[in-house]
Amino acid sequence: MTAADRRARINLARRGLENLRKFDRATMTDADRLSADLMEWQLDTVVREEPYLGYMFPLEQMNGANVRLIETLTVRHPLLTEKDAAGGETLIRERIAGTIVNIQSMSAHGGQIVLRRLVQSATTPSRRCVKHCGRPKPAA
Repeated sequence: MTAADRRARINLARRGLENLRKFDRATMTDADRLSADLMEWQLDTVVREEPYLGYMFPLEQMNGANVRLIETLTVRHPLLTEKDAAGGETLIRERIAGTIVNIQSMSAHGGQIVLRRLVQSATTPSRRCVKHCGRPKPAA
């Protein structure tokens, strides 16, 4: 998700809050009022993300591109056949391109030092493995 996508999501949540607040909750049933409260909380949480957009990290432990890519290829679109793998390659390229755009956006907003350390810490184990174990052989 790009910065523009995040801003569009926040604006949509703002509009949702405005529309939700037009309802007269006094006339709602308890269940409807609870649903409206929950919806308001969810939308408000999205809106309150705005001041922290510059702190979004493309690589993170629970929800970064590094996690979403694996989750996508194993759960949402599992690679079960050669045809799936061909489509998976396109998906991987798109996800990586999106991550690069996010990294560039973050760097443009002063996040270079944190980002550099994050990337170094994320790639050091892989580089160490390649150095000691050799490069993986392509599948035949």
